[in-house]
Amino acid sequence: MDKKLTESKEMYLKAICHLSQTEGSTRSVNIADYLSVSKPSVSHAISILSQDGLINKDVFNRISLTSKGRQNALKVIKKYDVLLYVLVNIIGVDMSVAKTDAGRLEHIVSDETIEKLAERYGLQKLCFENY
Repeated sequence: MDKKLTESKEMYLKAICHLSQTEGSTRSVNIADYLSVSKPSVSHAISILSQDGLINKDVFNRISLTSKGRQNALKVIKKYDVLLYVLVNIIGVDMSVAKTDAGRLEHIVSDETIEKLAERYGLQKLCFENY
């Protein structure tokens, strides 16, 4: 990654990645529903993500990740997955609490910390590789 993405950009990339798993693309309305945000908010975010070279939007308004966008989305998903695993299976945090905490922590924990946790607990091949 060239520079640290904002939490908002990371959330949108992660949402697009999840929503486009089956068809390879998604639409603004799906993103708005998934993130529980307004359609104008999605429109603004899509414009910024497009300018940053992280997504593509075709003539049918289908949104897909660029290679760079996918790389960034997978990095965030990996952080979430590793944190969730550690919180639930190593520390013993309740799943509902762990999901909330992992969702918050994924935006602030460093790549180095995630790599060390993944290495320490043998988590290099979690489900994020299925995206």
